[in-house]
Amino acid sequence: MAELGAAIGRYTASPHLRRLEARAQAAAAALGAVPPAARRARGAEAVRRAALASLRLDASPITDATAAAVDAGAVSGQVDVARPGERAGGWAAALKLDERATDEVAAREYANLLAAHRALDEAAAALADAPATAAATLHARVCDGLVDPAAATRPRRVALDVHDGAQGQLLYRGPDPEAVPGLLEGLWRFLRQEAAALPALIVAGVLHERLLAWQPYPAANGRLARLLSRAVLVERGLDPDGLAAPEVALAAEPLAYHAEVAATGRRRGDLTAWLERVSEPLVADLEAAVRELDGPLPAPPARSSVVLGRLAPGEAVTVAEYAAAAGVDRDEAEGDLVRLCQIGALREEAGTHGLRLCRVDGG
Repeated sequence: MAELGAAIGRYTASPHLRRLEARAQAAAAALGAVPPAARRARGAEAVRRAALASLRLDASPITDATAAAVDAGAVSGQVDVARPGERAGGWAAALKLDERATDEVAAREYANLLAAHRALDEAAAALADAPATAAATLHARVCDGLVDPAAATRPRRVALDVHDGAQGQLLYRGPDPEAVPGLLEGLWRFLRQEAAALPALIVAGVLHERLLAWQPYPAANGRLARLLSRAVLVERGLDPDGLAAPEVALAAEPLAYHAEVAATGRRRGDLTAWLERVSEPLVADLEAAVRELDGPLPAPPARSSVVLGRLAPGEAVTVAEYAAAAGVDRDEAEGDLVRLCQIGALREEAGTHGLRLCRVDGG
């Protein structure tokens, strides 16, 4: 188990995580062979999908119609809803949503998040040497016009808990405000001094989870966590064009997403399960981009089609079951299944450590 520092946590470089990193690198290499114009076009669409899903993970009042209006220029997203001072309770309380039309707030949130995505290259360039500056760059953009500027980029001074947006159930508590500046400094030090020696997926996932768990700012911690995670992928060349939108898959199960943060706390900082959960949709989306842009794909062996043909859409197979059916050992089975994921025939079931995979409808 790799120790990342007392406050940051630890993880095990599980076989599943190692395979995910290898798949991400293979997808990045394949996408590098795609013409830049095609990458840019898909990246622009992926950013919109990611921004919309990221807001939904934060229980924003955003709707498809509001996002489409901002995209079309029918709504500027520039309404100023900032309020002075800092309040307990997070984003919704900081915005005082009861005093503003929700579609106005949502339009501003969405426009701000698109602006933050456009600043990712700038943040990525600063990330390794000046991570606090990178965080401030992105945080200022997502909070622009929504939260008092002095409070937006300053560590919070009040308690902040995370609740289930649907039922109000407490999921986890952020650390005491007095601890937040020290935690952030430790995280920035980790990025400056240790991150370069770790795989990009690990660094991105650690940064993502720690900011969610600590809730270090008065507002917008979730979207900042996801943006900084993306900045790692840009800086390390894993997704420099922003072609993946893993937020979409995560937003399909928002309670599971936040519950995994809580579970990491109960595991006393063991980040392994979290890293697997957030890496799976990222890798799957990078591989989807390869397929959609006609990038080079590996060819599964002929024996795969026989086993695949026995599965109905949505039906699952385990690594052991595949190995037995194909007459191969476990290592060969895992290699075959990875290739079937890469071509979009199978997808991994979340939480099964890559050991259980489902037939994709039409795959």
